[in-house]
Amino acid sequence: MDECLAVGDSNFQSKCLEEFNKYREQGKTVVLVTHDISVVQRYCDRALLLRNGGIEQIGKPEDIASKYVAQNMSDEERRILDDAEPESVSTKEERVKVIQLSKVEFLDNKEAPKNVFQTGEDIVVRISYLASQNVNKPVFGLAIYTQDGIHIAGPNTRTSGLVIESVANEGYIDYIIRRNPFFTGSYHLTVAIYNWECSIPFDLQDQKYVFKIKSSEQNQLGIIKLIDEWKFEQ
Repeated sequence: MDECLAVGDSNFQSKCLEEFNKYREQGKTVVLVTHDISVVQRYCDRALLLRNGGIEQIGKPEDIASKYVAQNMSDEERRILDDAEPESVSTKEERVKVIQLSKVEFLDNKEAPKNVFQTGEDIVVRISYLASQNVNKPVFGLAIYTQDGIHIAGPNTRTSGLVIESVANEGYIDYIIRRNPFFTGSYHLTVAIYNWECSIPFDLQDQKYVFKIKSSEQNQLGIIKLIDEWKFEQ
């Protein structure tokens, strides 16, 4: 199946993914060809990375995804800088990122540094950046994982409806988790900056940051606290 999720509406894509799961349950093999690395990570058991017509690496989807993203970052940085100032870039060491993550920190709702939270507290993730030139419509995103590597969520500014027309020099953006639902444990954070199409990562730091939850909740089976209720009628 070659880029089948790149066409059609959301109903069509959902139907395709349902078919993938059906084939897997039946023990059949599905070969999916795509540039959408998130789909590979979510639905594939193994992945193969092709580059310039040759096999670069075969392995776990997470490992292949990391290598694919790193290659895209390097290629795009080289292309942008060579197009902008070809005469000033002569060696690999002289290259700098168009925009990069300069700092990521966790804060409470009063903007005080904090790394250990209670279930239900607000968590502020402050993402600082440094841009060497004007960057149009950057997309800031993150992914949250459990300490066992389970991917919990992956929000970004574009899918959240926040359009940042351009950035330059340095600044920061806050991602706020209101009344965090996490139970006791360590949670790892991946942070990235992409172009508007989310096809080119300008900078990506994979599971580099960690925050912890020390919860006083009695019922801590699972990962998150649901907002729920029980109703019984007799």
